[in-house]
Amino acid sequence: MTRLQVVICGGGFAALEGLLRLHRLAPDQAEITLVSPTDQLIYRPLTVLSPFTGQEASRYPIRDVIDDAHASWTRDSVSWVDLTTRSVHLAGGSLVHYDALLLAIGAQERSPSPYAALFTDRTGGRTYREVLAQIDTGAIRNVALVEPAGACWPLPLYELALLTASRAQER
Repeated sequence: MTRLQVVICGGGFAALEGLLRLHRLAPDQAEITLVSPTDQLIYRPLTVLSPFTGQEASRYPIRDVIDDAHASWTRDSVSWVDLTTRSVHLAGGSLVHYDALLLAIGAQERSPSPYAALFTDRTGGRTYREVLAQIDTGAIRNVALVEPAGACWPLPLYELALLTASRAQER
């Protein structure tokens, strides 16, 4: 019996959950390849605390999940997908062919303005720690936290606003 060639693109929770679920449901029917440029899963929900506590977000090796699911790993980024040939073109120039494809690549972070600082969990809150230091010294007296236009997950923004207000009141 030929095994289904499944390619999962992404290195976040959706991709790894898809990998684990597929391995659990069809361990003998699918040969799974994960395509991800990163080697660690960042526990993003608590990263909003990083600028306030100084602790980095928890990180987990993706290799452990891949090994547990008996999958293979291609460490690269997706460039584009050719639906006609059922192949994923990678940034490094290679191709990965598939019978089934799960794209869980997330969104691309970009600053909306050169005058705005983008809070991102990937930086560990370094930029926002600088903002907090300026609040502490009085160099900054007003902060605007702006939700981007379009679809987004605004909960971290609210948490950041509440934590910042509490910190400013303490100082």
